[in-house]
Amino acid sequence: MDLDPNNAIIYIRYSATLADVGQTKEALPLADKAVELDPVSISSLHNLGWVNLLSGNYQKGIDAFAKSVELHPTFIGGYIKQAFGYNALKQYDKALEETNKAEALLKDGWGSELIQAALMYNYDAAGNKSKADSLANRFLDYASKNTVKDPFSLSCVYRMKQDYKKALEWEEKLYSSVHHQLTF
Repeated sequence: MDLDPNNAIIYIRYSATLADVGQTKEALPLADKAVELDPVSISSLHNLGWVNLLSGNYQKGIDAFAKSVELHPTFIGGYIKQAFGYNALKQYDKALEETNKAEALLKDGWGSELIQAALMYNYDAAGNKSKADSLANRFLDYASKNTVKDPFSLSCVYRMKQDYKKALEWEEKLYSSVHHQLTF
C-alpha cells in the first residue's frame, strides 16, 4: 500500500485476508478505501459487502451487494450474498427473492459447486426446505458422476442433509488439501 496507495486491488486483497482471519474491524476501512478508489468494480463492491457480512453489518453488506448488481445485473454472487444478509436479518421473503434472482441467471439451473451450495443454504435458511432438499439431491447426484473440486460445498450439502460423518470427511479433505475455501 505504501508503494502503490491508489491501487484498489491491494486494499481488496489485504482487507479480504484480514477478514478471513477474523480481523474484520481492521478490514472494514481498507474495504471502504478500495471502493473509494474503484467505485464501479465488482471486486471492490463484493469485498466491501463480504467484509461487512462477516463483521455482522448485514445491512451495509446487503447495500454493497445491491450496488454491485445495480451496476452489474448478471453478477450472481451479488444476489446470493444479499440473500445471506437478508437471512441473517430474518428477512426471509427478501432472501428468497434474491436467491431466485441468482438461480434464474444460471444456465440449466447449475453454476459452480459453491454457487449450488450457496443456493441450497439460502433456500434452507429462508424456509424453502423442499427447494433446498431438491438442490442437495441434485448436487449429490452430480457428485456421484463427477469429481468434486470444492470439498467445502459438498460438506455443506452433507450438513444440510444431516449426514455429519460425511460432512466431516469432506471437511478433513478441505483441511488436508489447504483448499482455498478453508477459511469458511
